[in-house]
Amino acid sequence: MEPALHELWAESRDLLGLPSPSLDDTAAAAAPRVDLPPTPLAFLRDHVSPGHPLLVSATSLWPATSYLTDALRFTVVSLHLTPDGRADALASHPRRPGSSSVRAAADDCLRGEYAAVAGDVDAHVPWASEALGCLPEAVNLWIGNAHSITSFHKDHYDNIYVVVSGEKHFLLLPPTEHHRLYVRNYPAAHYVAAEQDSEGERQLRLKLEMEEPERIVPWSSVDPCSASPEEMAVQASSFPL
Repeated sequence: MEPALHELWAESRDLLGLPSPSLDDTAAAAAPRVDLPPTPLAFLRDHVSPGHPLLVSATSLWPATSYLTDALRFTVVSLHLTPDGRADALASHPRRPGSSSVRAAADDCLRGEYAAVAGDVDAHVPWASEALGCLPEAVNLWIGNAHSITSFHKDHYDNIYVVVSGEKHFLLLPPTEHHRLYVRNYPAAHYVAAEQDSEGERQLRLKLEMEEPERIVPWSSVDPCSASPEEMAVQASSFPL
């Protein structure tokens, strides 16, 4: 059965115009980069339909590095605090075996709680909207620091991701590799802030709590950004990519 599955896997990659490396070939191919946006037809034909990523060079959208701070100075916004910067990932619950899924909101926040700056960016990306045949259903603004990590996951929509400031590193799998996400069901959880005494001082700690009533979330079991070589070896053995 395994040779037949491997042949089917290779044929599906070939149909999408993807290389078919051997199973032990882990070399990553860089996404193509262009200086100007593609035409809607080219974007649909060469990238959307076969599931190929594309990098489009762009200039900064912010007029100054302090723009966001100044524009939202008096705006109340929500924060998703975690001990390690993983706001959308699996975490071990101390009183429950296995892992729990810690979720962050993706709720069209640019046009919601960040509406003060929404007018300073285009409402949509015209060449992408024409290629996809619709306007964006949601426009989110993600703000993080060097510790912020988004876990392995599968989006149900085509995405246009704009890096406004800093860097964002992506590890992408083609559509043919969906099985390598090892999606399983996990109970949803979230962190809550709690004060604790530490050497005579009151300090704010984050406590992981399960959602009530219980909500089950299908999520990837893979962590390709493990903190140590030992953890990476366990991941590679349990969930081979």
